[in-house]
Amino acid sequence: MIVSSPLDGVFVVEQNWRTGQTIKVGDEVYLGAPVARIPDIRTMKVKGFVMENDISKIKPGLNVIIRLDALPSVPFHGKLNSISKVCIERDDKNVFLTEVMISESDLKLKPGMTVSCEYITYEGENEMYVPNTCLLEENKHFYLFVRKRGKIRKTEVKTGPSNNLSTIVSGDLKPGQALELPENIFTR
Repeated sequence: MIVSSPLDGVFVVEQNWRTGQTIKVGDEVYLGAPVARIPDIRTMKVKGFVMENDISKIKPGLNVIIRLDALPSVPFHGKLNSISKVCIERDDKNVFLTEVMISESDLKLKPGMTVSCEYITYEGENEMYVPNTCLLEENKHFYLFVRKRGKIRKTEVKTGPSNNLSTIVSGDLKPGQALELPENIFTR
């Protein structure tokens, strides 16, 4: 028997329902049972999860930045399509399952690849954000170590919305200023 595809794409061989192994030459197949499929890679989605303590920050329709673990410097854009209504346990943590629809199509995206998702919980205009690792908290005040004229200054900032990577800040700062990590300051 020769199997030919009506279109180009990724060819995925199904599993033998009895053995759980990929169908191979010599396996018995049944009438009407699929032996392979060609996923439509023009529309891709990410099945992921969100920790239970972050669930109140997200809702369907949010913009999401998706990064392939294999190519983290190449961002893809998407929208949060759905969130499970029931919390499940995964790796000893309670999580909610999510589904993100990727907005663009790219040959770099392949079914089954691992990704990281950044849920955009706040979108403002002309605001500065910094990596959370640059912030130092002391007595409920937040500071950045800013390099000005060759010297490092501890500068107090006000913080706004944040996610697991970045925090919006305001204060005596200019876009593009060099920041130092607090641990670099204290180890000198």
